[in-house]
Amino acid sequence: MTKLAVSNNLNFFHYKKDIVRHNDFQAGVNALDLYVKKNMSQNEERNLSRHYIGIDGNETFISLLCLSTSVLRLKDLNEPADSYPSFNELPTIKIGRLVVDRRFRKKDYGVTTLKKAISIFIEISKKIGAIGLTVDAKNDATTFYEKYGFTYLNKRDEKKFSPMILYTKTLRKNHPSLFEDSV
Repeated sequence: MTKLAVSNNLNFFHYKKDIVRHNDFQAGVNALDLYVKKNMSQNEERNLSRHYIGIDGNETFISLLCLSTSVLRLKDLNEPADSYPSFNELPTIKIGRLVVDRRFRKKDYGVTTLKKAISIFIEISKKIGAIGLTVDAKNDATTFYEKYGFTYLNKRDEKKFSPMILYTKTLRKNHPSLFEDSV
């Protein structure tokens, strides 16, 4: 698993409709651009997901992170069902969107944004149960997620998306200091 330390000048804040300049962000994919301009604020207002905006020192909207709660069916896991004898579904936190503005790609902003997702996930998992952080990775992004410890939930196929998970136990084993309580 690749080390999580990244250094660039990206700061994150929780999305606020009146502050974010939606039209400045260019995902480069029509569906994602539409999501940022229209659906993001609706999903926030309905409490369906939380969005974190990565900005640089010039207050440029560089990246977007969308997180929500989710569940995995026990049959979708690549581990024995008897590990969870009294559950049919297991709680997770899901990365719904992790997008870097097309003008700023290849500058480690994706890594920084994933690091933020993992950091938020760890804080949440200290307070409530969650077996892992999941993502439906586009097939061209699976290698990126694998470098940071994500594994496939089921065998990889030729679909556009591959469900992946970063297990809490993997993070705890590889980065125990991240789970130390600071009450």
